[in-house]
Amino acid sequence: MTLPNFDNQLSQRVGLRKPLEDLLSNYFLIDPTVKFVANHRSRRYNDGNFSDDERPIGSVYAYKDSQHLGFVRVSKEDYRNFGNTDIYRVGSDTIHKVRGRNRNERTTKDAHKAIKYMLEGFKPKLISAFQEKILGSVSNKINGMLSAARHRASSLIPMKVNVDIELYLLAQYEGLASALPDSVKEIFATSKENLQKFRDLRIAESIGKEYKEGGAVVVVFSDGSMWYANKSEVSGITKIATTYDLPKNYQEKLMLLKLCEHSQPVEHVGVKFSDEVENDSNALLYYLVGGETVTTC
Repeated sequence: MTLPNFDNQLSQRVGLRKPLEDLLSNYFLIDPTVKFVANHRSRRYNDGNFSDDERPIGSVYAYKDSQHLGFVRVSKEDYRNFGNTDIYRVGSDTIHKVRGRNRNERTTKDAHKAIKYMLEGFKPKLISAFQEKILGSVSNKINGMLSAARHRASSLIPMKVNVDIELYLLAQYEGLASALPDSVKEIFATSKENLQKFRDLRIAESIGKEYKEGGAVVVVFSDGSMWYANKSEVSGITKIATTYDLPKNYQEKLMLLKLCEHSQPVEHVGVKFSDEVENDSNALLYYLVGGETVTTC
């Protein structure tokens, strides 16, 4: 049977467990707007005498407009002394149980109750909450980038850091003639690698400062859907069809960053990260510096 709005992500010979397939078929009759994606990491929990490559899938993730709504898992187990039977587990951030270890998860052996839990739990986040989660992911990535750059350069910085270091690096970066200050001559005299580490740190610090002041964030999910949030506006995050829906200056910066490595900051442009967002492990996050596009190459 072919289910609508279902992404297997594996060869067609690997199907769903029959109880899960029946459950999703009945759910689609009520709400056909939710997309389900196979959770292949859970297949090891399923029953049956199958090899790892052939074992039917017993768990799926639920999405709507790129937002991760929750999951459904069906497994055969001994549940509350009912004997070995099919158990349905529905998980979502909107489910809040008072008791139990998994308080964001409802469990039942009744397929009709499972559909009820899905309808109640699979609710998209408010736009403000979705934007907060996206911006939180970008903030964490930028802080990680800064920490890594500082760590790489920390072993080179003398105990008493002289302001001449920043002045020298700035002059070198802008291609201006500048004599090497005596205070840092020993650091750079024998190693271009050391100089590069300081340059990388200065650019990372620059991007970190720009992020605090404004700019925009674009997230691209593995299904091709894109969302855009301007940090300087209060309009909230919006879904866009193509990059041409972005302001022109952000179109240019996004195209430049697509050519760069992940976590490689580009001064006056921004930085690109790969991260797991909304349970999409292949999502791409772009921070774009505000203002006109300026390049120094």
